[in-house]
Amino acid sequence: GREELNELGRIPQAVLVAYHEEAAVVLFGTGGSKSEDGVLEGEVTMQFMFENFERLKNFKQFQDIDLGRLRERMAEICKVETKSLNTLQELEMCGEIMHNQQVQKIILVSSPTHLPRCIRDAKKVFDGSKFSFANAIFACPSDTCYMNSTVEDVAIVEPPHRGDREKEFDRWPLYKYLNKFFKVPRDTKLKVLQAISSLLT
Repeated sequence: GREELNELGRIPQAVLVAYHEEAAVVLFGTGGSKSEDGVLEGEVTMQFMFENFERLKNFKQFQDIDLGRLRERMAEICKVETKSLNTLQELEMCGEIMHNQQVQKIILVSSPTHLPRCIRDAKKVFDGSKFSFANAIFACPSDTCYMNSTVEDVAIVEPPHRGDREKEFDRWPLYKYLNKFFKVPRDTKLKVLQAISSLLT
């Protein structure tokens, strides 16, 4: 986060949500990401949170909260998911943990530049499933985005659905092309990007 601007990052936002919601469990996912020395992303994130917990007092949202008691509570309920290799596995394994604790509602916390994909993938993994919280999936964005990006940088391409759309474009479903783009070889991606760049610049 940015303490000088009172903007909550993902960690402070998650702590604040856990406090107000009286969360039963807080999960830090991994998704296969590791640091250079082999420490999993979820472990690094949780360790950073506890090492910097006192800094939360620098945000106005925490000024009336007993951080000592909150830290103790977070130590009781925080867990790290350590086995997943991608986002979908991360959601599945976190879902198992929450389901086993009979969690009835989940709140995904992430950057506004990342949260739309989180919601899409969560809906894909949890919808109509065995999970106890399948019908109560919510999201809360942090104030900050990825470095050098803003929420306006996120492009969301939906399947055509508006009645007043230009229907002649339906024969070229952009959302399908974009999904295919992420699955093609690197050299093909490069050629596609070069072609798009030459057309749109």
